[in-house]
Amino acid sequence: MSQLASWVQEPILALRRQLAVVSGADAEAGQCWLQQAKLCRVSGHFEAATTASLEALARQVPGAGLERAKLLWDMDKPHRAIISLQEVQCFLTNALKFCLGVFFAKRQRGYEN
Repeated sequence: MSQLASWVQEPILALRRQLAVVSGADAEAGQCWLQQAKLCRVSGHFEAATTASLEALARQVPGAGLERAKLLWDMDKPHRAIISLQEVQCFLTNALKFCLGVFFAKRQRGYEN
């Protein structure tokens, strides 16, 4: 979105999110939650940003963990921010291991044929 004021962007994001939910576009709804989390964090609305970031995390939106860490840092909770980043790192490491395992399993099956 452009550099509109947060009071203009918030209702637009809420409408987009509701339309996405109604149409079954869960990924789009999650992205709207993430955008709202960032908007609220930058605007200093930490309670609303917390809710939005948790909604984005629940929907496993890429980047939600990083946004949550930024929010915690901005809320002067550096230890919790670091823990949040470590959780993101752990998730990404496990996802990478899984993807590599699938890749090598397929590759091995290709050699067997």
